[in-house]
Amino acid sequence: MPTEILSHIFAFTLPPHQQDAESAPWTISAVCARWRSIVLSQPNLWTFIRYHDQDTHIPSGADVLKLETQLLRSGQAPLHIDFLVQEHSDDEEIVQMMYAHTERWETASFTGPEELCEHLRSYIQGPFPQLREVTIEIDKAYPSDDDNIVLDMFHDAPLLQAAFVNRESWATPVTMALPWSQLLRFGGRNTWEGHLAVLGSASNLVDCSLEIPGSDRITQTLLRPIVLPRLLRLSPVRSPIFGMS
Repeated sequence: MPTEILSHIFAFTLPPHQQDAESAPWTISAVCARWRSIVLSQPNLWTFIRYHDQDTHIPSGADVLKLETQLLRSGQAPLHIDFLVQEHSDDEEIVQMMYAHTERWETASFTGPEELCEHLRSYIQGPFPQLREVTIEIDKAYPSDDDNIVLDMFHDAPLLQAAFVNRESWATPVTMALPWSQLLRFGGRNTWEGHLAVLGSASNLVDCSLEIPGSDRITQTLLRPIVLPRLLRLSPVRSPIFGMS
């Protein structure tokens, strides 16, 4: 079979065709010498980097070597980062390696405890010239109505069009400084006032999903209407668990 056709077939191991794209190049490259040669010549096959620390442990040398190899083989292609850590994990070496390539991030997803915020603040420095989508899930151990996590490192991302913030960890509100005027898709949870504070600047939204605490009410008076002329879908959802401790 011609190399061009095999390359085309291998591309179907990537999203949106397959979700577990991170393991695909390792599996394909182990089949035979020819397939390995083709996979090594395709940087885009190595751009999906998934690190899920499901247990409390120190990353092994194999974890570090795997990430180093994948970053090298991806060349200068845009990266897709999926990073999940548990509380008290010692992942600093892995974190620093991924953060050293922020200029190549095209999509980035971070899930973890509140201490992950400190990692993000400490190591991430913009700009993010290729970032198009960011997902943040921060879970506080003991959330309350007064808690509000603020993340401001993604404000300098000229191509960012989609942001999703704590759609799963409903009990923890997160405020983000984003280039709101260029966003097309947004999903997140916050109080009504928190949402209203940013929607006025998000004039190009096409798709918007808002999670709101079940007991929350609008208490401020809107000085001017919020106009979203391009909006096609608005989905407000009340969260009954917000604010519970």
